[in-house]
Amino acid sequence: MSKPIFALLAGFIFIFLLSSCNKDNTFTLGQDLISVKTDVITTDTSTVHFYTFKRDSMASNFEKALVGTYTDGNFGTITASTYFEVGLPSSGISDLQNVNNNNAYDSVALTVFYSHYYYGDTNKVYTIEAHLLNDKIENIRTSANNPNGNLFNTTNVPFDPVVLGATSKNRLRPAKKDSIQIRLDDAFGKYYFDTLKNTATQMTNTSVFSNHLKGFALFSRSTNSCVMGYGVADSSMYMKIYYHGDGGQRFLKFSVTNTTYQFNNIKTSWSSTSPMSALTKQTKVVSSFDTQDQVYCQAGTGLMARLEFPYLKRLVDASTNSTSATPNIKILKAELILSPIQGTYNSVSLPSSLLLYQLDYLNNISGILVDNSGNALAPKLTIDHQFNEQTYYTFDVTSFVTSAVQATTNDVPALGISMPSTSTSTPNELYTTLDRLVLGDGNRSLNVSKLKIYFWRY
Repeated sequence: MSKPIFALLAGFIFIFLLSSCNKDNTFTLGQDLISVKTDVITTDTSTVHFYTFKRDSMASNFEKALVGTYTDGNFGTITASTYFEVGLPSSGISDLQNVNNNNAYDSVALTVFYSHYYYGDTNKVYTIEAHLLNDKIENIRTSANNPNGNLFNTTNVPFDPVVLGATSKNRLRPAKKDSIQIRLDDAFGKYYFDTLKNTATQMTNTSVFSNHLKGFALFSRSTNSCVMGYGVADSSMYMKIYYHGDGGQRFLKFSVTNTTYQFNNIKTSWSSTSPMSALTKQTKVVSSFDTQDQVYCQAGTGLMARLEFPYLKRLVDASTNSTSATPNIKILKAELILSPIQGTYNSVSLPSSLLLYQLDYLNNISGILVDNSGNALAPKLTIDHQFNEQTYYTFDVTSFVTSAVQATTNDVPALGISMPSTSTSTPNELYTTLDRLVLGDGNRSLNVSKLKIYFWRY
């Protein structure tokens, strides 16, 4: 037989055998011995309810200052201000005191260095202003009303409403190694210059000094400009008093010596006509039906997506498709696919990763989903660089779905979605940025988020 004829015959035999398989993915095993049927069922129509909620507060003292105001569509108007204390100079005071008759005050200024992070439009006029604190951050942190000693994005410290100093820039260049200098009131600067010069033994005591100078608050009154990030540690934020004497111009440098006393206050507001304005406390949710079939996550402000899976147990029963006794069912795999809305991450990059939190009915976090090694469950990010239509995160949530199906309670299983609290590139991303994400729900024709489950029925 020639090779072409043999190949053609083999092809016909293969097609015949293939067509003899059942089209419903059902395979008969051991037919001569016992009648057993098994099949694998895949479903991605499991009902998932999508909501957005806002956490009441989040830890906010992580060595990055955020200052500014920006309005960003459904994320509302975000206003960030930062609070911090400075300590005594590590050197220079003795020089000032030894030749005090020949030293004269020049000026005083606050300097803040870019951290290279920003959120918003850096090409608009940006104004930053400084105020004096009327109470010590230490007192707020250790008060009886704050037993855990935490500082949150909702924490407030009383401050003097009089502007101590301000400066404006027409254009910011956050990518550069640059800084902003805020010239402060000379009466303030001269007071501390004279005090340090004339009352040496008192003011060289750290606690005495901090009672005199309690700290600063930085605000930006610019309308819809941007939120800028500034460094805190490593002399990235400090006050300098400049003076001159026999040796020319000198200065005293007051740095942030205790970064645990620095935090950011972050406020979010929406117009009264926005569905998001209902998020007045953590227990409130906004359905994706009211927000154009999408939900929102944002670091820093505490916005999170809530996903509920109300019919997992019924889903397993329904998938048997049998009027007789229910066959045995085993969940082989479950995947949660989260699809960002096309066009919402053009100016703001997609988060490199996400975290899944287990939530109770009050949106309290009870834990983080972890993998078999006990590490936070990480998604696979697929990016459609050509059309941006098939970009999505995929989580393996087999353990979560299996536990939900086997649970003896009637609680509705729910997951929260947010940015990671740590990553290789951006430590404490959840607390020190305003990175955001817009996800589609299950009702969209494009960018659909869904739960995909693989069953084994036997």
